[in-house]
Amino acid sequence: MEQNSQSKTARVPMKAPSNRDGASSAVADEELNEDALADQASADDDAEYEEYEEAVRPMTLRRWLEQGGSFGSSVLVHMLLFLLMGYISVGPSEEELLLDLDRIRIETPPVSQEEPLQAVDFNQQVQSQAQQTSATFASQNNLGEGGEIGMGMGLPSVSLDPKILSSKPAGGSVSVDRLTLDMPSANVIAMGVPDGAFGDPHAVVENYDQAFDRITEELLFMLSEQEVLVIWIFDQSESMKDDQQMIRERIETVYAELGVVGEGRNARLTTAVASFGASYYLHTKKPTADVNEIKAAIDQVPIDPSGEEMMCQAIGRSIDTHAKLAAAQDRKIALIVVTDESGNRQNNDQYLEQALAYAKASKSRIYVLGREAVFGYPYAHQRWRHPQTKHVHWIKIDRGPETALVENLQTDGFRKRYDAHPAGFGPYEQCRLAKETGGIFFMLPGIEVDIVRGDDREYALEAIRPYKPDLRSRAEVITAMQGKPLQQVLTKIVQDLNPYREGAAKIMEARMLFSPRVDQLGVQMAQELEKARIFLTYLDAAAKTLEQAKVLRHDSDRRRQANYDLMYAQVLAYTARRYEYIAACDHFVRNPPEAPPMEKPGFLRFEGWRVHGNKELLAPDVTQSYVDRSTEMFNQIIAEHPGSPWAARAEWELSRGFGITVKAGGYDYYGPDRNPFTGPKIPVPKL
Repeated sequence: MEQNSQSKTARVPMKAPSNRDGASSAVADEELNEDALADQASADDDAEYEEYEEAVRPMTLRRWLEQGGSFGSSVLVHMLLFLLMGYISVGPSEEELLLDLDRIRIETPPVSQEEPLQAVDFNQQVQSQAQQTSATFASQNNLGEGGEIGMGMGLPSVSLDPKILSSKPAGGSVSVDRLTLDMPSANVIAMGVPDGAFGDPHAVVENYDQAFDRITEELLFMLSEQEVLVIWIFDQSESMKDDQQMIRERIETVYAELGVVGEGRNARLTTAVASFGASYYLHTKKPTADVNEIKAAIDQVPIDPSGEEMMCQAIGRSIDTHAKLAAAQDRKIALIVVTDESGNRQNNDQYLEQALAYAKASKSRIYVLGREAVFGYPYAHQRWRHPQTKHVHWIKIDRGPETALVENLQTDGFRKRYDAHPAGFGPYEQCRLAKETGGIFFMLPGIEVDIVRGDDREYALEAIRPYKPDLRSRAEVITAMQGKPLQQVLTKIVQDLNPYREGAAKIMEARMLFSPRVDQLGVQMAQELEKARIFLTYLDAAAKTLEQAKVLRHDSDRRRQANYDLMYAQVLAYTARRYEYIAACDHFVRNPPEAPPMEKPGFLRFEGWRVHGNKELLAPDVTQSYVDRSTEMFNQIIAEHPGSPWAARAEWELSRGFGITVKAGGYDYYGPDRNPFTGPKIPVPKL
């Protein structure tokens, strides 16, 4: 499976980001395992490099300072030195600091104002379940402003493009439906209630073969009780085409092992095939036992360029579509989802519990062939080199988190996170669906080729068992949090330090590439100083709050303790690094290096001055205590939480070092197109 997984995503090998020759490596010093600072700039290279496209005067920095006029150079140097020296030596005043827990407070989410869901006539036993589900729905939606209590990502609302909804893949006959869900229909409700048995939300497999063996066993058990309808639901992402073909070729073997090949119209096992992206496709007119028809239906699964995966809606729609027929034929439903993403964030927030209600009311079991979630983060990023322009893009994909609410910092101290550290568990929604319906979440192994900062680390089940996520509904998790003050503190800090929150990124995210033009460089450094002042003020307040909350740690479970330990260590480490960032700017102004030639033959232009990690501290009188304390805490995490994602993250933080330096960057190419192409430009894919 690992070999297939690599071929699946290895579109084009990555070299240097952007269209540059001779650019400096993202890793500034070989002794650092990873320079998380400079490399991150490549993630949004197109936007950041645009401001440097204008012509640059071929003059070195030192020459500009010496010859650019006494007044201008004096003002620039003295202004920067005044701000830098004063801030490093003094720091924010006591009046500016946020000293107590009252400032970092938890606001109870407002009660949903959603209209009561329409009642349906059905037997009393099912009615009781539906009422319970309705209460869950009412508290599930609109839990907080801007999504801060839910995923905390503050993403825009999703609307379905009518063009996408009306599109049809080439070949075959399919039906395309707008994805809308309400309460389970009468078709679903009439089928009764599940027996309440929980499934397995954490089945680690080495490849698809192992997963199919387990699925075969599950289907055999179901067939021993009654006939079965299997619904395969495929993710329409381009990255899933190889997986779909692998499953297509394995289908016949599975049916042969089940002994149902050639049973004809009255087959004990029938199959339907559907797929989802921004819309829902049903590829089988009616469930079939014909293996060739099943293979042909899988071949019809299109590639959706929208990048949307309305997974939860598709699950509910699939069950509702087939529930009446399954009931009439007295069949159980086994629904198998095949995807390498966790689904659209807002869609999951809104429709997870509704999809689960459909499954429970119809006694459907949900099986998911999925991927490991990113540790405490909703996204991974995949490198993709444009086949025409040769530019490298980092494409965001939904891949987590493993919990109902984001529990870890979404920043690395300078930017949004771009790592893909494994969580040890699958995405929350998929694991919850499998567990609550008596199904299985199969966690396929390995990290795909071209995943940015992927870590192909495997955790021992026994090591991470004490840290298993709470798979109750988000509404239940939020309600339970009201009695857990430590979780409230951690959640609030995660929300406040969320770089996806509107306005937060402007303060939190530090510039990693400074202009080659000294007049612009001075303005940029002054702006970074003001941002650092505000950000450091909050980090200081967060550290004080975490110290006060230390008394709550002892009575918390292992997962909460690990979250607290890691967050506290990170806050101290990020404080040290941001002070060192200021010190690096100070050192740069005090000791301006000889700038490289602004231009080189071959249409190459100096890109500017890059920020790199460095082991040497430039302001040890201020930062050494932060470094020592955070280093001690990271090492303690490694010792107290061995073999866990928290220990792995602590190791990574230590490997980054704490010092910062500013060095000459590489060169951008600005001449005639070196990769001319004919025809329309291929759009950057959305995975």
